[in-house]
Order: sequence, then C-alpha cells, then structure tokens
Amino acid sequence: MSGASLAGYEAPCPSCGSPVTFRLGDSVMAVCPACSSAVVRQGVDLATLGEVAQLIPTPSLLSIGIEGRTKEEGRFQVVGRLQLDHGAGTWDEWHLAFEDGHHAWLSESQGKFHLVHGIDVPPLASFSEHDPGETVDLGSHGTWVIAEVRQARFMAAAGELPSAVEPGALLNYADIQGPKNTFGTLDYGTGESCEAVYLGREIALSELGFSKVDLPDQDERATAAAAKTLTCPQCGGPLEITLPDETQRVGCPWCGSLLDAKKDFEILSARERVAIKPHIPLGTKGRLRGVEWAAIGHIVKYVEVYGTRYYWQEYLLHSAQEGFRWLTYQNGHWSFVEPISAAEVGDAYRKVHFRGESYKRFQSGEAIVSQVLGELYWQVSVGDTSSTADYIRPPYMVSAERTAQEINWSLGTYVDAETLWSAFGMEGSPPMQQGIAPHQPTDLGVRAKSAAKSALLATVLLLAFQFFVSARSGQVFDRSFPVPQAQTAEAGTYRSDPFELRRGRTKITLNSNLKDYWIRLSGLLIHQESGDRRAVNLMVHDYHPHSKRTRVSAVLAGVPPGDYVLQLTPDFPEQAPSPPRDYRVSVRTGVTNGGRAVFLGFLLWVWPFILSVRNSSFESRRWAESDEG
Repeated sequence: MSGASLAGYEAPCPSCGSPVTFRLGDSVMAVCPACSSAVVRQGVDLATLGEVAQLIPTPSLLSIGIEGRTKEEGRFQVVGRLQLDHGAGTWDEWHLAFEDGHHAWLSESQGKFHLVHGIDVPPLASFSEHDPGETVDLGSHGTWVIAEVRQARFMAAAGELPSAVEPGALLNYADIQGPKNTFGTLDYGTGESCEAVYLGREIALSELGFSKVDLPDQDERATAAAAKTLTCPQCGGPLEITLPDETQRVGCPWCGSLLDAKKDFEILSARERVAIKPHIPLGTKGRLRGVEWAAIGHIVKYVEVYGTRYYWQEYLLHSAQEGFRWLTYQNGHWSFVEPISAAEVGDAYRKVHFRGESYKRFQSGEAIVSQVLGELYWQVSVGDTSSTADYIRPPYMVSAERTAQEINWSLGTYVDAETLWSAFGMEGSPPMQQGIAPHQPTDLGVRAKSAAKSALLATVLLLAFQFFVSARSGQVFDRSFPVPQAQTAEAGTYRSDPFELRRGRTKITLNSNLKDYWIRLSGLLIHQESGDRRAVNLMVHDYHPHSKRTRVSAVLAGVPPGDYVLQLTPDFPEQAPSPPRDYRVSVRTGVTNGGRAVFLGFLLWVWPFILSVRNSSFESRRWAESDEG
C-alpha cells in the first residue's frame, strides 16, 4: 500500500530504544513492538504513557497489516488495534488507514462488525447528562437514539492509534443507533466533553474485501473457536465451552453454579442443583430460518406481581455466520428473538411503531435473573434486574430491556412448538401449551373477516335476486268494496273479471280501516280452463289493542300459470255502531318468499358470527394476562 499519508516517521522508543514507526501521518500513539510501551508523538519528540498489557485472545481473524477494500472508499490497511472492556466483556476496535489519508474504526463485538468514520463534533450535552433511550441531534446527520452509556477500560493495544490514551484509563462513551443498521459512538475520552463523534453502519466481513490469504473463511473462523472441555470446580461435572474467547460467564449444567470464564472459572455463586432444566439440552443444534444454530446458554428470569412469580426461559443461540440470537419459552410457547435498532422504534402513547407497523403495549415489569446455565457472552449474575416492556402485533413482539447503562430493543417472532421441536431434532412432543401467549397468532380474526365478506357478497346477491323477482311481480287485481250499512249486514258473492297469473307465488290481500269491527272473506281462486279451485279465507278485525289485524294476506304457492277469476263471499257483523265504509282486496302474481329469503340471509351470517365470537374469546384470554387492560 502506498501514499504520502503512510510515509511514516521512525524514532527510538524512549523506554527500550527499539525503533517505533508512525506510518500514518496523523497517528498520535503507537505501541512499541519490543517493550509494549504506549509511545506518544509530540512533534519530533516521543514520550511514553506506560506499558500496555498483552492483547487478550479473541476469536477475531483480523490482524495488523492486512489490507482490504470497501466499495465506497477504496483500499485501506489495518494499522492499529485497541481492546476495551466495559465490565461485561472485552471487544476489539481496529484502526483502519485509507489510501486517501483518512482513517476509520472497525468495531468487532459478538460476531458483528461496525465501520465508523469521524465527523465534526456538534454541540452536545456532557457525558453525565446522557441516558439510554434519549435522542441526540447531530445536525445534518440527523437524529439518533442513545442505546448505551458506559465507561470502558483501555485493556490492551497494538500498532498505531489516532489519539493518546493512557493504558488502563477509563473512557466515557455513548453508543448511538440510527435506522437501517446505522451505528455511531460519542467519544468523551476521560472527561465530560465530547471529543469525537463516529458514525457508520453494521457491515459484513465479506464487504471489507480482505484477501483469502490474509483472512480465513467462515468455516475456519468457526474452527478458531473450537470446543474446550473443562470441569466445574463446585461439582466436578464436565463443562464444554464452544466459544472460549467470547464467553464471560458459565453456568454449570450439572449443579447450577455460576463461574467466571475470564478468571479460571472462579465460582461466583455456588449451588447444589439445577432448579429448572432446559427443555432443549445445551449443545443441541437446530436449523431455523435457513441457519444452523447451537443452543449454548440458558437463563431463567421472572417478574413478581402481587407476590406471585411468573417465570420464563431464554436460550442463547449461536451461529458462526449470524452471531447470537435468542429463543424464549414460557408456558409451552416459543419465540425467536433478534436485536433491532433503537432508532427504528418510535414511541407513542401505549404503542410503539416499528417498520411502519403499530404495536400495542402488553405488559411491563422488573425482570430478575434466577438461574444461569451454559455460556453467556456478558457478565451476567443471578439477581441482575432490568426494566422490560413488551408491545405486540401477533405473531410479532417488540420488547425493550433497560438498565441504567443501556437499552436493548428486540423483535420476537412466535414459533410453532412442533416446528421448533422438529428443527432441533428433539424426541417426543414439546411441552404442552398453557393459556395464550402475548403474540400467539390466530387466523380466527382473518377468517371471520373473510367469512363476513363472503356473507355480505351473498347477501347482496340475495337482495338483488329478491329485488329482481319482486320487480317482475305484478298486481293483477285491486278493488274496493263497500261495507253494508244496514242493521243486518249482508252482501252477495262477487266474481271478478279474468286476470292472468304468472309462474310463482300468488298473494291475496284484504285491507280495511277498522274500529271495533271485523270482516271475513271466503273465496275461491278458479282456473278458467281447468276449473281447478284454490280456497281463500281472510279475516281482519279490531277488537283489542294487542290483537288487531286490519291487513291480512294469503300466499298461495304452486299455482299454475293461466287465466283465473276470484270469487269472494264477504261476511260482516250483524250489528255495529260505526262500520268502515269499505274494504280493499288485491292480488299480486310472481311474489317471492320473503321469509325464506330472511332465513337464508340469517344462515349466511351464522358462520361469520361464530368465528367472531371465537376470535373475541381468544383475544379476551390473551389480554387477560396484560397489565394494560
């Protein structure tokens, strides 16, 4: 790699006299390769800040001196390495020098890489004023969310660094997150004022263009973290460590004791037995979402509500390609959990918004760690607490876990238990489900809506058919008859002129405005050609407010089409104080059966109603477990 920016300066180490080379023009500190002193350049003079500790072994495949290329910025060389520890684990920061003279940092932690570049420092609050979850305005670079506020100790270094840092110093920083996997750091050094701001994004190792000669492939990377077998100092049981360089805590699967993986498996808390055994044994491998995962860790947590503890389990999964994910388990229900950026989650009253969808708040509480088994990549302890909040949009759940130092957001996706059991090659059946999970999916609502749409369409078609048939029906007879006013009410038989009846039902109606009176008609509907007769008997009356019938109809079905006459013989009361003046008789042909249509319409809506009731019951059972009800 060439370039004036790498035309370095070389001088003897103030501590041992060995040559120390500053290849990068703006490098301020370099670690002496002979005595490990932190050598600071002050113009042409060199000074030491103390001896740097030896690098801690990590599974990283990177090394100082290798070269790569990014699509956007071209060639670079790895010129420095910094190791930091925030109390929950060590990670690497790689110093990259680009051919055009600028530099960047490549952060490597938990199998993920973030490439960040420095920007001008905008006005920012002091370090102690920041809290996880708050937003910071970076001017033209937009608004970001603080995900973590911590101190990290300078543990070890090698090569060249762009700033002078005393070995062992505590450095203040805040990690920030933006949308689409963007990431950044507010660097406060050892003080309260921000000294540097770095912004970038998560990047795959394949995007950095390292040579196959310098960088082994993913399979070799997995081999680099080969299993290491040890024994528990508490019970003597065997411990299989699959990620010896990344593991911070180990929970003995035999006795449940918690061990410090970075201090020769020192016992942090001794136990005699495992209280809750994992349903998926640690070390089991399974394939989910096209990726092979190994279950390497297991945590039991609980929240306490009015004196009752509600437990759940979290399984740490690891893949050489994807890093870490989680499986959660409670009451027979499973969920696959992956981290998401805090910047992608928008807050609203009792809701959050994530990737264009709204999630309802379901529950919150103080989660307490009850048991730890297997390997964990951070310094977890029994009794650790964190504030949690869950928001649901089945089959998904967005969750926040907050401590004083950081906030972590995750997306959980409900996993069918049988599918999971098969994926991990488990024998037998999965644990029986109890109750409804917060984000357990159901198709009852969708099916109810679909059935309602079908029923609505069928109802519209039925009404259209009724309207069409009714429109074709016609009135073929309509006449008013006088009511006799004599003391003895008598009337002769009436015979109508011929009228035509079409195919369908025939409706004959008697109607009169009555008061303390009745009218009875006895009649015949006579076919002109065949002489076939149909009896017609109608009566209207008004003697009681609860039994008045001033309009009555008779519907005759199966009447053959043809010409008919209507023969009517009326009957009236012999005496009446004020009889009506007349009564009216009408005949309609081709009439539809409205009652049958109503019944059919009712049947169309029975299934949508049943599905809606079942869905309502399901949702009621789901939300009965919520503290938002």
